[in-house]
Amino acid sequence: MNAHATATPFNMDKFRKLHAHVTQNDNQGERENARRMADAMAAKAGMTFDEAVSKMDATGAGHNSGPASADAASAGADSCERERRQQEQQQANAFWERHKSEREKRYQANAARRAEVLTRYKNIFAVFEQTEREHALRSAVSWVSMFQTFKDPTGKDRRFTYKLGRQTGGVYLDKLPKKIRKAIQNAYAWPSTLAEALDEVKSWNQIRRDRDVFDRDDWKHDMEVEARILLLEEMLQKAPVQT
Repeated sequence: MNAHATATPFNMDKFRKLHAHVTQNDNQGERENARRMADAMAAKAGMTFDEAVSKMDATGAGHNSGPASADAASAGADSCERERRQQEQQQANAFWERHKSEREKRYQANAARRAEVLTRYKNIFAVFEQTEREHALRSAVSWVSMFQTFKDPTGKDRRFTYKLGRQTGGVYLDKLPKKIRKAIQNAYAWPSTLAEALDEVKSWNQIRRDRDVFDRDDWKHDMEVEARILLLEEMLQKAPVQT
């Protein structure tokens, strides 16, 4: 998903943290999510990702270089730090280019699947239209959510949830407050049987797959939807084994 650019002040500290996730996080999904957020943040400030990184490096160098009288050891340390960051950036860019290339190949290979999906929807716009359940979940947790705007594969501006409570980028049930859990569970009828829970998980997976074949990046559900899925899976995992 490509971030929708609007001119806003640039938060260097936040970008620096996102950049650290892009270059150092071992989890591929979290790296990709951090890169999307960093791209969106840079675009809103009127910059490309690489331009924002250059600005970050320049700011870091200015902060770390100290006064002109600093000794050679300090200057050497700054040089090594800049070189390390450049290498990390090159590695991150190479990874991202490979990722985009692989996604493009997959997109081209999914032409038949896109045609099949459109037999089940009125048109491509309907594929990405917010469902009643998605609307209910967003409404239930909007008071603890933060959003960013992106253009979906149809070119339409849409909002996605990038922060739920204190979590950003991903949802972890052990860190999800009880009041948010309850709000998500009560957004609409909670399954009364394991079969109903499994059917709902399958329906969310189908929506993700349907949208993903039209997206040149990995389509991901909003955080409130991911939280609902995790709660359903928790219900299924904790259910007693039937014999």
